[in-house]
Amino acid sequence: MRIQVDCPAAWILLPLDCRVVRDPDEEDDPPRYSQPPREGWERVGETILRLYERIQSRIEDPLMPSLNLEAEGRLTPEQEWITSTWFSTVCAPQLGVDDDSWINGQHRSWGLHTAGFEFAPVLLVPFGHANRFWEPDLFGWEPLDVEAVRDQRGYLARWQQPPWSMSNPQLEQRWSTVLDRWETRLADEASTSENAGRESPASSGEG
Repeated sequence: MRIQVDCPAAWILLPLDCRVVRDPDEEDDPPRYSQPPREGWERVGETILRLYERIQSRIEDPLMPSLNLEAEGRLTPEQEWITSTWFSTVCAPQLGVDDDSWINGQHRSWGLHTAGFEFAPVLLVPFGHANRFWEPDLFGWEPLDVEAVRDQRGYLARWQQPPWSMSNPQLEQRWSTVLDRWETRLADEASTSENAGRESPASSGEG
């Protein structure tokens, strides 16, 4: 089974014993994942954690847009579906700007927790935005501006604290590298625009 992982550097390991991970059925009605896969969570958890390790080993540049992997091991169709959608941008377990802003995946993360797993791969959405919008977005999302980069620095400051930092030692360096590139890019664009503005009156007066 081939898996495409978008924004690979934006994936983190979420400690499943932290306060963020709790029984979603207490809040969600009706529950979407109230029952585990028929064959259990064990193979799903083992497979996605192996995939996560391979993702981390293949990140050469934190701005790389995607990578493709082959999922190894025998899975039932149901387990295969859960594994393939786990790393899909639309369906991935996702956290937002702080450590309790679930966007997706709360049931699946809880399922791995109840199966005895200590960690689960989760897509960190703000870092994903810094990565994804570096290139023109197919759906018309605007690139980051100076204010958005400043906000991202704040998000990074939250996520580089324990317990997240202990299970994601490369997160700070990778995210900071991406934001440094954004700041350089925005400064260059502002300088180019300013120079063009200075040259424009002289150019229009020629001839």
